[in-house]
Amino acid sequence: MFKRILPYGRVCVRPFGSGTLLFQSVVAQSPLCTPLRGSKVSSYKEEGYYRLDKRQVRLDPSLYEIKTMRGSGPGGQGVNSSSNKVELRISMEKLAELYDEDIIQALCQQSGSVTADLSTLIVSSHDQRSALQNKEACIDKVKDLIVTASWVPPVEADPIEKSAHIVTQHKEKRRVKSNKNRMVRSARKGQW
Repeated sequence: MFKRILPYGRVCVRPFGSGTLLFQSVVAQSPLCTPLRGSKVSSYKEEGYYRLDKRQVRLDPSLYEIKTMRGSGPGGQGVNSSSNKVELRISMEKLAELYDEDIIQALCQQSGSVTADLSTLIVSSHDQRSALQNKEACIDKVKDLIVTASWVPPVEADPIEKSAHIVTQHKEKRRVKSNKNRMVRSARKGQW
């Protein structure tokens, strides 16, 4: 039986051996109700993953040093009178005691917040009006930097070599499909 879906929710059904076409109506399904395919094509042996989670990263107050200063930017006279910009400095040596070399190296490479001599990580925040909220934002930024530094990239799969026979079969299928589509287009235009 040959079955083909046509536009406007109709299906063309042609039983083998018969020259008559039967049309059936099809109820269009909502894309929200249609289940997604479970298969996933990937060119990797193993997917990448984070070695650390944000909940696993603990920053002891003895690790960092906090400085508050007057912020810049809009805000009128309130900017001049309150010291709510927070700068958090962490020694990379202290971080090296807690985390392995790979994370420290990735932290030094990815982050533009490390000083030129790679000895100190500096993060600042001036997003909120409160210095306490800016301190929490700085700590969150440091945690995010450490988590992103713990990323382990995916391992690529070995290349799949196809035999010449499979490749020629694939080319033949594409050629037949292309010819069929060309014939269908010409039939729709009435150029038989």
